[in-house]
Formats: sequence, C-alpha cells, structure tokens
Amino acid sequence: MPNPSLEWTATGKPLGPRAGQCHHPSRGPSAFPASAPSAQTLGLTTHSSSDSILMDNSHVPFRLSTDKLHEQLAQFNARGEVKWFGFLGELRNPSTVLVTLDRVNPGVLGGGGTAAINGGVIAAGFDAAFVLAGLTQYESDVVVTLELSIKFLSLAKVDRPVAFAASVIRSSRRFSFVQGVLAPLEALNGPPCATASGMVAPAA
Repeated sequence: MPNPSLEWTATGKPLGPRAGQCHHPSRGPSAFPASAPSAQTLGLTTHSSSDSILMDNSHVPFRLSTDKLHEQLAQFNARGEVKWFGFLGELRNPSTVLVTLDRVNPGVLGGGGTAAINGGVIAAGFDAAFVLAGLTQYESDVVVTLELSIKFLSLAKVDRPVAFAASVIRSSRRFSFVQGVLAPLEALNGPPCATASGMVAPAA
C-alpha cells in the first residue's frame, strides 16, 4: 500500500517525504469533475502516428481501476461546461488523456484575428485536459486546477483536428503536477501550437 506521505513518480518509486505545505493559488472557477465512457480493455484508444509523445517514461500511469476510469471519463464528458465548449475527453494509453474539439463553434475562433482557436478557449482546453488527467489519479469525482501556465507558440488553426494531450508527471495523495501540448491530432509529436504545465488536486 503506497505511503500517502510520499510523492510518487512514473517508476513507482517514492521521491521521499513530501515537502512542507505547497502554495495554492486561488482555485478559481475551474472544477471539471470526471467520468468515463469506455473504450476497449482499459477504455483506451490508440493512433499509431502520434503515440510516441504519449508514451513518455516520465508520465505517471493511471492509478484507478478500469471501471473507475470509465466512470470518471463518462462523468467528465457529461459536464455542462465540457459540452458547452464542444470538448470531448478520451483516455489514450495508460498515462495520457486527450481533449479534442468534438465540434467547432464560431464562438471558439478568433485567435490572432483569424479562424484559429481563441486563446481563452485554449486555456479552457488545457484546464479541462489537466483536470481529466487528475481524475485518472484520484477517486474523487471533482478535481480542481491550482496552477496553469501556458505558452502560445503558433496559431491553432482548425483546418484539421487538434487535441490537448495531457499527462501527470508527479503525483501525491493531495496534488499532481501535469504537463500538456496542443497540436494537430495526427501530429502530436510535431511542433505544438501551445504547451502548458500546471497543478491539480482532488476537491476536499
């Protein structure tokens, strides 16, 4: 049974005793809960052309049972705010989640004065993806974002499907560190449109 006072990495080995209380910036309105539809076996899907970025050894594997992962994903995709943005979450492999735009509403466009995704929507997409990644680590049906930092690198044009890919890179009982990219769905290993890092935690 893992010691909840230790942080755990992708290798399953503890980093050591958790440091003192971390600083928690204001939690803001972000509190996407989760739940899962299924896929096959672990409820995961794969697309060989883009999977190498998703199989990074530094990523912490999903911690929940298959049934719980499906439940979390289903609840996530049923959320009103997730549907409002047109997002759709999925579990890709044992450590990565994807959030795609299931539909592109005119209101999500306008980035750089073009038909690219608006920066605010990109922030919401990373927020959603990070929360979904957190939901693969905790039994709680609500995970909140404590920190979110984004680097915008190029316009996220929607002439081809794009996706937010996110993975937990360090995890403990109380919070997880997450990283992600926004890139064309079939070229997640190529140059990203944006990158992000953050911190999520199960709601108290």
